[in-house]
Amino acid sequence: MWLLAIAIGVIAGLDLSTSSAIVVLSFMWVPVVASVALASPRATAWLAVWAAALLLIVGGVQNYLVDPNYWIRFAAMAGTAVVVIYLAVQVADREERLHTLATTDALTGLANRRGLDMALDLALKRRGRDFMAVLYVDLDGFKSVNS
Repeated sequence: MWLLAIAIGVIAGLDLSTSSAIVVLSFMWVPVVASVALASPRATAWLAVWAAALLLIVGGVQNYLVDPNYWIRFAAMAGTAVVVIYLAVQVADREERLHTLATTDALTGLANRRGLDMALDLALKRRGRDFMAVLYVDLDGFKSVNS
């Protein structure tokens, strides 16, 4: 993520010698492409705010702030960033729901076999070579009580 933030900073530096239309388009699309790569709402929002701040700073230094086209491009970048952040939030929520569905029992909400396997793998990785015990309890006739 830091590399992408640096890339946005480099684009801001290039604005000192480049056409404003090219640089503003770069400012718009770097957060979009980066958010697709990161798929994290927080990282996407951070990159969008970073790009907007640099765009305003460069706009002030280069006297773009008086150009109406600059503000149209800035509004387009902001709108694009809002949509991408919204989509990143939706993707994160969907992934969390799918993970929950894949690792828990729908009736009880307890871990299913896949969830148990994942929890055991994580516990074994944390413990390293230390000893660990697993207790298995089988209740006969529990189905009649549970119904």
